[in-house]
Amino acid sequence: MNLLFEKFILNYLRKRFEGYLVKGAMRRGGPYSLDLTGQWTRNPDIVIKRTNKLPLLVMDAKYRVSTTEQQEEFTRDTDQLHSYTFAVGVQLDLLIYPKSESSSIHDTELRRTKGSSKELGIRTIDLTKETKEEFLETVTGLWTMFVEF
Repeated sequence: MNLLFEKFILNYLRKRFEGYLVKGAMRRGGPYSLDLTGQWTRNPDIVIKRTNKLPLLVMDAKYRVSTTEQQEEFTRDTDQLHSYTFAVGVQLDLLIYPKSESSSIHDTELRRTKGSSKELGIRTIDLTKETKEEFLETVTGLWTMFVEF
């Protein structure tokens, strides 16, 4: 389900972000290096950039019902995503979670990380909506977040 969730978001963003290049993760190794030797590679789920320009935004999709009580798991997610911002060289990174009745994770304001100008945010996609229109309205929040940045 995680890969399906990621692919759904990727395809939605490719249609919505006209004039941008929306790239999905490569399944074998990462194209971005965290260290100068190129040994610690990173492979974000989604990278958005303007064609022929530097990347603007990194997203990591996690298909699981997460709660704030699962702090260790949540911390791993934010650490992983934050390493992407340095490897890819972007200022903004977003964690994307599904929202359900049992989830306690909610959308957040952008949070600046200590010692840098990089920002992290969380966005949820509400899977409990009954109609396509209601569902797409929640996904539109990804677009809105990007435009505001």
